[in-house]
Order: sequence, then C-alpha cells, then structure tokens
Amino acid sequence: MRKNTFYVSIVALLMLSLVSCNGKSGSSGDCDTCEGTGYIVQECEDCDGKGYTMAECEACDGNGYIECLTCLGSGREDCFHCGGNGYDSLGEECLFCSGKGYNDCKSCNGDGQTACDECGGYGEVKVECEACEGYGEIQETCEDCGGDGKR
Repeated sequence: MRKNTFYVSIVALLMLSLVSCNGKSGSSGDCDTCEGTGYIVQECEDCDGKGYTMAECEACDGNGYIECLTCLGSGREDCFHCGGNGYDSLGEECLFCSGKGYNDCKSCNGDGQTACDECGGYGEVKVECEACEGYGEIQETCEDCGGDGKR
C-alpha cells in the first residue's frame, strides 16, 4: 500500500511541475503570442463577455405585461355572492360588491394585466449570444504564427 501512495505522489509532482509553467512547454520554438496553442482567446465584444444579449420579449411584445387570464383583461370578476346582479337573495343591495355586481379581479388587482411570465415584467429576455455561442469568449487563430503555434 505504501508503494502505491509513493508512486501516486511522484506522478502528482511531475504533473504539477508541468502545469506550474503556465502551460508553456519550455520549447524555444513556441509562438510567444499564443504560447504554442495556435489561437488567441478574446472577450466577446457583442455580449461583453456575458454569453448572452437582451432581446425584446415576444410573449408580451416588450410591454412586460399580458392580459389577465382570470378576468380576460376586464379587471373585474362577477360577485360570487350575488352572481353579478348586485342584489342578494332578499332583493337587498349586495354587501359583498356594494350593488355593483362585480369586484376587482384578485389576480390583477383590477388592472386587467399581470406581469409576463416569460420576462417577469421586464419586457426583455436573455438570449444566447450568437457571436460566441454563449461562451462569452471568441477563439481566433493567432496571426503571429498562422495557427500552428510555432515561431
């Protein structure tokens, strides 16, 4: 068991010594600009390195709100007590709706609109950046070495 531990430790040390030089192989033939990789990684300018851009929400046309599904945009609901006629069973003015026959919709507080589920009421949604495909970085061929990683 001790031999295996010692062997693993030596392998780990060797690997660390290779990584500690920042990926440079130490070969004098490597391109200094790209460090022998043949490419340069740059922050995407289209999305400022975020990997996404903002676009108008299609569900609400950028408004941030959609028609309330409970009241269908009216802002009102028929009074449950009087059935919408404004009077109770005794012919008296309904106390629950003050004789109006309706109450403000509880889902939209009488506005007729609720926040869009897609954008949360902001009118915009995150869209994967097309330029960097959501990575936030763009990999380009190194101009100094033509992409072969050598000087």
